[in-house]
Amino acid sequence: MGYIDKDLLKEGILSGNADLRLLLASVDKNMVEEDILKDAEPAFQPFTCTYEPRVDESYKNMEEADKELMRDLHDSIKSNKMTVRHALKQLKKLKKKYPNVATIYNFIGAAHHALGQNMRHHYMIKQTCKKFPNYLFGKIALAEYRLLHHQHEDIPEIFDHKLQLYMHYPELGENPIFHGAEVKSFYTMVGSYYARNAQLARALKCYFLVEKENPESSVLDVFIKEIFVAYTVSFLSEAVKEMAKENAPNE
Repeated sequence: MGYIDKDLLKEGILSGNADLRLLLASVDKNMVEEDILKDAEPAFQPFTCTYEPRVDESYKNMEEADKELMRDLHDSIKSNKMTVRHALKQLKKLKKKYPNVATIYNFIGAAHHALGQNMRHHYMIKQTCKKFPNYLFGKIALAEYRLLHHQHEDIPEIFDHKLQLYMHYPELGENPIFHGAEVKSFYTMVGSYYARNAQLARALKCYFLVEKENPESSVLDVFIKEIFVAYTVSFLSEAVKEMAKENAPNE
């Protein structure tokens, strides 16, 4: 478990103000890879990442003006609440016009989440997953919801026990190309599951995959905290065991 420099880790725990990115930069990546190869789960496969727009098949029947509107609404649901409410109204109109475009459903769920409408958010996630069972971002939204509600044990089932991105795109063959947004969203959720499940080598591997393609993303800061908490708990547990051995009476 000694992936992180012990002195840096102790200093971070004691100070309560650790530079988490610096801590993870000290990780022995070779040790991480070696431990992953020892476990019973599928190996991580190499892939190429792109940020070129990926055209969803369901988009083909949309008018060009509506495609442009969708791009604008994607940015709007990250804005202030007044803007989000306006975006939500437009998204609902688009949903009626294009009932088979999964992304619209996903954006509506995100808008409800941004407005703090938790029940509507959850309902929309369930509706999305039911109507579009193979839509990866629908599954990611459900996984995120489960994590927020401390139900990480549900995540393998949500992803049909496919905890590698390539498993969701068998048609892409041995050298798949994934979009950066897929890499970030998928491996953040799966990595958080691994962290909470004390599978630290796999959690760290997921972190490095996300960091490589999205080094400036704010998502990393949340993800790092998941790993640091899991690592600290494991580190302290080992320390307690060592102290117990040292203080045990000699037979």
